[in-house]
Amino acid sequence: MVTALRSFIMAFCLIVSFTGHAAELTEKQVRDFATKFESSALALDVDAVGALLSDDVEITAHVSFHGTTNTLTINKQEYLEAMKQNLDVYSGYTYTTTDLAVTLLGNNKAMVKSNSRESMTVQGRAITSESKENFTVELINGKLLLTEGVIYSEMKM
Repeated sequence: MVTALRSFIMAFCLIVSFTGHAAELTEKQVRDFATKFESSALALDVDAVGALLSDDVEITAHVSFHGTTNTLTINKQEYLEAMKQNLDVYSGYTYTTTDLAVTLLGNNKAMVKSNSRESMTVQGRAITSESKENFTVELINGKLLLTEGVIYSEMKM
């Protein structure tokens, strides 16, 4: 009886230990997520990008163009719809991130800051943007998702 009880307690402790560690977010997971997001965006894979966004994500972009700054806040559906519409409008799309910094905010949340550069051709005109991006990612039901984004972008033609 005592042996069975000890075995049960040992098994329970192992299960709790593994469950606790599986739920903790690591910097490597966040960096891998950022790499996956970048490659999905670069491939213009709307479905892959959508799978990385939480259903209630809000992305706020402050875009400066010719000295005027406009601010736009969009949700997941609007973001993905804009991506789909742009597939037919531009070509030669590139997207790169640099200076990626990760700050863990507890066991299931992180802040990701980076600089990005996008370029594309629209109706024969080259357009570039350089941005500072601040994203919050969270481990939700075992899946890492982008839950909030704030982007400060300068567009140039």
